[in-house]
Amino acid sequence: LFPYTTLFRSIIGGYGRVGKTIARMMQAHNIEYVVIENNREVVVAAHKRDANVMFGDCTKMDMLYRCHIDSAKLAVLTFHSLDVARDTVEHIRASGVDVPIIVRIREQGDFAELISVGANLVVPEMLEGSLIIGRYALNYFELEQEEIDQTVDLERETQLSRL
Repeated sequence: LFPYTTLFRSIIGGYGRVGKTIARMMQAHNIEYVVIENNREVVVAAHKRDANVMFGDCTKMDMLYRCHIDSAKLAVLTFHSLDVARDTVEHIRASGVDVPIIVRIREQGDFAELISVGANLVVPEMLEGSLIIGRYALNYFELEQEEIDQTVDLERETQLSRL
């Protein structure tokens, strides 16, 4: 469906809930993106909705090179596993590709390790979801936005320091 000659500005690894959301946001701003998904049924369904989704394994450098990771402006990896995320970031960096990498993972783990192997930003899904709910909860008590922001930032730092 997609020619490998297309130069994508963003490569998204995975077309689950998070990958779909990121793809829609990119599309809303006319940012060229491609999603690499390893579930054929998901890819077939995505093609019916005209989504830019290719079948493949985004943990493999040959697939990433076919999508021109070496000229992309961003890679977003949406993995469940810390180990898979670490290995993928390591492969990308070992190949000499310097694209910014954002990693979303579900597991609580050593996020500092992902940063140390080359991820630019790591988003722990459960923690960030909790912080968003906490922010909304605090808004019901007519606190100053700056005070809420400080509380959220402090809680994020506290939680991450415990990992």
